[in-house]
Amino acid sequence: MIRALEMLDDSVKEKIHVVFPMTYASDDSVRADVEKKLDSVNFSYTCMTRLLSLEELALLRMNSDIYINMQISDSFSSSTMEYFYTGNIIIIGEWLPYKFLKSEYGIDYTETSKSQLTRNLTSVISDIKNKKDCAAKNKPIVRLLCSWSNVSERLCSMYMELTPYQYKQ
Repeated sequence: MIRALEMLDDSVKEKIHVVFPMTYASDDSVRADVEKKLDSVNFSYTCMTRLLSLEELALLRMNSDIYINMQISDSFSSSTMEYFYTGNIIIIGEWLPYKFLKSEYGIDYTETSKSQLTRNLTSVISDIKNKKDCAAKNKPIVRLLCSWSNVSERLCSMYMELTPYQYKQ
């Protein structure tokens, strides 16, 4: 991802500040490797190395414009859903399991390959006002999708399907 950011035009780099959450780095050598790569970049960035409080996490999500999820794997991350809910423009790796959000619920996000990240990020930044307007429409969908009443109903249905016993209703 750092390489894709480095490949942005200088005019785009001047407009961004990138936050790299490093609180879950597997060990100090991983964190040091990323920080070493960042030493030579010419865009503004912050490496977050300490765990944030719930309030700080909420503020980070609410004050971000673009969230990029290019992890190797992801099992429907609550962080990603929080960024959807707060109206962030979302860019997600095409291999991650979020396609159903677009096809079944109409949630707006940009899907990308690693090789197209620079192009897609440039496109998003150049049309950020329109993209933010589209992203704002995700909030009520995510609220409904993740609401306790909706989730509990689905959990009860799954439990009833999976249990070998029949319960009287």
